[in-house]
Amino acid sequence: GHMAMLLGTAKLLKQREQNLAGSVILMFEESEEITLEVEQICKYIEEKQIKIDACYGNHVRWDMPSGTVACNDGIAMHGLLAFEVEIFGKNGHGSRPDLGCSTLDAFNLFYNSMNQMRMKLAAPDVRFTWSIGRVECGTARNVIPDHLYFGGTARFSEAEDGRRAFFQIKKYLES
Repeated sequence: GHMAMLLGTAKLLKQREQNLAGSVILMFEESEEITLEVEQICKYIEEKQIKIDACYGNHVRWDMPSGTVACNDGIAMHGLLAFEVEIFGKNGHGSRPDLGCSTLDAFNLFYNSMNQMRMKLAAPDVRFTWSIGRVECGTARNVIPDHLYFGGTARFSEAEDGRRAFFQIKKYLES
């Protein structure tokens, strides 16, 4: 969808090229949610000393019917804080949980803390969400896992909320 929008825009602009004053630069941010590509784009713009008078972005909207277009004044999409975490513990047999240190228990504490964090992190009228999209833990039903991996994202409309989320997530993980 993203590439089709960029190519469609390029085609329409090319058809109207004689009516355009100045230059148009089209950029595609591959794997947008990783955020490394936007840093590369910004570095390229700076290195090539490209002057930008106006910038427009497009994105697929889940909440609109196919074939429709929307123009938003202000924020249309939100900032992203992506995180990937590994927790290490001590494995043991399920019959003796007292001899192990379960990474699943540690994850559960973090997860519950994050659910409570939303109320403290952003004002009620500001968008802030977070989710865990991936959890990998354990290999057998009777063994306390010594390793857990999880990854997720936080979405925010205010940059300061994103900064606070970063430091709060880090604080929870270090405790």
